[in-house]
Order: sequence, then C-alpha cells, then structure tokens
Amino acid sequence: MPRFRTPPISPVQRSANVARMQESAAGASAAAAVQQQIRDRNDCETVPRRLSTKEIVTVLGIVAGAATETKTSAETVLNTSAVVEAAATELRAEVEDFLRKVAA
Repeated sequence: MPRFRTPPISPVQRSANVARMQESAAGASAAAAVQQQIRDRNDCETVPRRLSTKEIVTVLGIVAGAATETKTSAETVLNTSAVVEAAATELRAEVEDFLRKVAA
C-alpha cells in the first residue's frame, strides 16, 4: 500500500493557517448571530417589539468576542510577518555573501 507523505509545514505557514481559521470562526459566529436576530425580527414582524436588555447584551457579547478573535488573528499575522521579515533579511545577507565569494 503506497504511503503519501505531506510536506512539512513551516511555523510561518502554520501561524498563517491558524489566523485564517480564527478569522473564519469569528466571522461565522458573528454572521450567525446577526442572521438569528434577523430571523427573530422577521418572526415578530407583525408585532413590533423592542429588544430586551438581555438580547442586547448577548449580541454585544458576540460582537465583542468576534472583535477579540479578530485582534488575536491580527496579532498572529503581525508576529508572523516579523518572522518572515527576519528570515528575508538573513537570506539577503547570505545571498550577498555568496555573490561576493563567487565574484572574488
């Protein structure tokens, strides 16, 4: 039976993948909450009502949670970009050193 081996994932790729998953989860959670509010409003369209304090607090909690997850994802992307920048700087120095040696 042939065995397929997946290529290893670098820490940078892993961080980027985690950030994308977190953003998707946060967006999906917020979207689901908004859709539920729309459904609730449509169900009660014939009888107008105000949102209760509990409902407002719930929605605000969902939005705050999504914002926190987005902030965490943005920090992950920022940290990953710093790692990439450091690796690019190191690679640039190695290439320049190699070219100097070749030219000599």
